[in-house]
Amino acid sequence: MGKIHFVNIDKIGFDVIKDNKNHCIGVDTGCDSSFDLKDLERMSQFFIIKNVGIENIFSNQALPTSAHEGDFILLSLAGENDQLDNTSPRITIRINGVHHFQGRLDSLREVNFSFYEYSLLTPEYFCYEGADNGK
Repeated sequence: MGKIHFVNIDKIGFDVIKDNKNHCIGVDTGCDSSFDLKDLERMSQFFIIKNVGIENIFSNQALPTSAHEGDFILLSLAGENDQLDNTSPRITIRINGVHHFQGRLDSLREVNFSFYEYSLLTPEYFCYEGADNGK
């Protein structure tokens, strides 16, 4: 069984993952500085981004960069001041595939990211016939 990663995420990121028709997201694994608009425009033209259909690239602060195939990521919607409570909406995704992309090696601001193919899991995934389901 894979690892479980717990992540607090803002509403925009939460909705992107929940509603993503391609079930494929990117995670920045490169330099520590965030991308600027020029970087994002350049990245959106990469062959792999266009053909795989990555709709969003998250920072390494938002999603784990160490996820492997078979891992689960439990995403909790962070409220005001990034606070969570028992009523915060949550979704669970299962990583079906991990792919890595590395840009130019001679650049100080090289572009490296992983993209995850995932399945959005429903509660039925965790409850099966014959299980005590927490009882």
